[in-house]
Amino acid sequence: MATISPMDSAREVVQTRCMARKAWCMNEMKRLKTGIRLKTLQTGRTPMSGGHHTTSGSLKKRKLIMKDAYNLQRFVDAQQPLFQQVLTELEAGQKRSHWMWFVFPQIQGLGRSDTARHYAITDLDEARAYLQHPVLGPRLEQCAAIIAPQVERSARQIFSSPDDMKLHSSMTLFSIAAPERPVFQKVLDTFFGGERDAMTVKLLSR
Repeated sequence: MATISPMDSAREVVQTRCMARKAWCMNEMKRLKTGIRLKTLQTGRTPMSGGHHTTSGSLKKRKLIMKDAYNLQRFVDAQQPLFQQVLTELEAGQKRSHWMWFVFPQIQGLGRSDTARHYAITDLDEARAYLQHPVLGPRLEQCAAIIAPQVERSARQIFSSPDDMKLHSSMTLFSIAAPERPVFQKVLDTFFGGERDAMTVKLLSR
């Protein structure tokens, strides 16, 4: 009967452990891949390293998603079903429906409702990113340009309260973020005597 040397025995133990480790690793990889596939099916988003996400689809679309560090898509999604209605109401000089939070967003710290917090702008960097967005920037300027000439009406007559104050804070935020875009200051000139909203200025200075 052949004897097993201590060296052979130790080698066998190591091989057994390696095989067990390999099997465990393979199971873990399968589990992770399954989780990723389920996450992708549920959300349409594929997890990437560093906590970022991208969507399945074209490389161009993935790059756009990765660049949206502030989740500005939340504004696009909210505006999409009713932006034409927004324009109609502004041109008529009378806001009638509920869209102020995501059409004229404010700096974070002013609103207390869940909706206000969801659509709040965190800082000047996000405000500038908003203006540079190919959809949101032009839309905000378009809306501001519609109301800026309406000198015969007050902000309260057009927006009612407290949305007139939201307009004041929003135009203050974006006039500071982009002084090279004069339309926001024109709105302040028309409705607020050219004065900035003091609370917005205070929050931005923190």
